[in-house]
Amino acid sequence: MALIHICNFLEIRRWKSNTDTWETEYAFQNGNSENPISHDSKSWSYLSFIYQGAVRNRTGDNLEAAIVLSSNAISMGHAQKVVEEKLQVVVQTALMNSTFNSVQKIINTEQWVGTSMSYDVEAVEITLASRIDAVGMVIPNQYLKRSSVGALPTTGNIQAR
Repeated sequence: MALIHICNFLEIRRWKSNTDTWETEYAFQNGNSENPISHDSKSWSYLSFIYQGAVRNRTGDNLEAAIVLSSNAISMGHAQKVVEEKLQVVVQTALMNSTFNSVQKIINTEQWVGTSMSYDVEAVEITLASRIDAVGMVIPNQYLKRSSVGALPTTGNIQAR
């Protein structure tokens, strides 16, 4: 029987409009509780969490995922901040070496936004969803700037195809 060593990397990011970049606020991993893992030029601290990957929601119009944390003041604070401030959550699933100290291969990367949270005495659950509303075809407001998209057209006739 072969063992497969898998770890999730959870990056919580905020958009900085003055620099047109994402800034990492928190970087957590759930594979090595003894030492931080260096990956992608960041140091990822340990946080005990379970990532429940993408599933279609009950109405079938969007995908959802969830992060389950133990119920304590620290987890509650992180969860509340992610949901209230609509921070971006990037989850990378990685194949690790047997000692969980280095990444062999990134299997999957997903980008989400925290939409709601629930909690009880045992767990805090953050519900994650796509930023795009599939039913209303609503995309979050973005502004076209020369610094982020290059040269802009001289007319106001822009079409998305």
